[in-house]
Amino acid sequence: MSTQHPASEIPSDKSPTPYGVRILIVDHDAAIRETQRRLLENDQHLSVVGEVASGEEALNFLELAKVDVVTTDLLLPGMSGIETITQIKAQFPAVKVVVLSAYGGDLMERSVQAGADGYVLKPYASDTMVERILSIAKN
Repeated sequence: MSTQHPASEIPSDKSPTPYGVRILIVDHDAAIRETQRRLLENDQHLSVVGEVASGEEALNFLELAKVDVVTTDLLLPGMSGIETITQIKAQFPAVKVVVLSAYGGDLMERSVQAGADGYVLKPYASDTMVERILSIAKN
């Protein structure tokens, strides 16, 4: 199950943000989403605006909210992580996509070909993930 915020709580393009970079977390595992949220929200420049469990939910969320960076796993229910990246980049080209995955090699290459802006291998140090996201968001 995903942790989606009711539409009334989703920040619109006009809502003020307490921090500079708005992040949507996409991962099928609620415990991983919660861990990522805690790590990311420790940085004053980052704000997690939503968490979802699938690519379809991510696309729906992006229709409703201003997001700067999407972090996604590649193993998602329904739409694959690669297809999710492709769809995000096609529909929301300004949104940066950072893949957080335990799998490198071919999947990493396919992610970049699909449009991923960055890739962080799990397990990752929290500072590595935050630094990578901040670096990608600035470009």
